[in-house]
Amino acid sequence: MEDIEEMLDSVKEQTYENYEVVLVDSASADDTVSLVREKYTSVRIIESKENIGYRRGNRLGMEESKGDLIMVCNDDVKLMPSCVYE
Repeated sequence: MEDIEEMLDSVKEQTYENYEVVLVDSASADDTVSLVREKYTSVRIIESKENIGYRRGNRLGMEESKGDLIMVCNDDVKLMPSCVYE
């Protein structure tokens, strides 16, 4: 779960502040959802009761997002602070 924390911390460090984070959990067996709910309250979590795979999980997240632009990130990605900017 260290990866997801590093990734979400790097999102919080963005110089651009008008963004939405949507996390799709595809029936994970660990405590990722609990950790994110507790530590990253602004993250919108979509939980699937079954493992829907990478492609379908991304599609679900994109369909549920409200932004004009979408960036898909795995949990092992760490963004530089100016990665997203106006």
